Amino acid sequence: MCAMAAASLHGTSIDGGLAEFVRVEKSRLVPVPGNVKPDAVALVEPLAVVVHGINRIPITSGMKAIVVGAGSIGLLAAAVLVDRGIEVDIVTRHPHQNLAAEALGARAVSTPSHNYDFSFDAVCTQQSFDACVSATRPRGSIVEFGMVWSPVGLSNTLMLKEISVIPSMFYSHDHEHHDFEEAVDVLSRNPHIAEALITHRYSLDDAAKAFDTANDRAGGAIKVHFFTN
Repeated sequence: MCAMAAASLHGTSIDGGLAEFVRVEKSRLVPVPGNVKPDAVALVEPLAVVVHGINRIPITSGMKAIVVGAGSIGLLAAAVLVDRGIEVDIVTRHPHQNLAAEALGARAVSTPSHNYDFSFDAVCTQQSFDACVSATRPRGSIVEFGMVWSPVGLSNTLMLKEISVIPSMFYSHDHEHHDFEEAVDVLSRNPHIAEALITHRYSLDDAAKAFDTANDRAGGAIKVHFFTN
């Protein structure tokens, strides 16, 4: 939420993870417990995105939530919600997403039900937004993860139900809370998250093949990771 954040984002305005070497500020280093495996550490960043969005709404154990979209962000959202005692349905499209959802403790569905306390849009299209509006109870909340690449219109259904729409972009920290630190804590307590999401592993020599695999969601990819010797 810093006004200068856009000028210091790794991978956009300054060198990112695909550079051979990356110099970072000491304040951006987050310690990781020894029980967290190296492949799981690579999930900290997307998990921090999810933690940030979930922390923007008042969640209480026992509530019901729907996640629309079963890519890495959607599945990680389901994992964090389950960790907080929330009953979670997630809209999936492929068999491997169903298996991942089950491993994370969520229920895979093809169509949302109704009267969820919260909905999480991990697709950010008009279709996914409308699905969230339909599924959310009156005076519930919709969290929009990430970028809306084309205009999304509001509907009278949203207005009549007085649903709150909450945007969530990236992550943040202050003197009381750090999204990255919470993400590390979630991973250290839940090793099954990495086991469910990391579907492919490649060496740097196979980078081109790795990107092709990542682009083929129907082929079984969720998270594709590089490993070095």
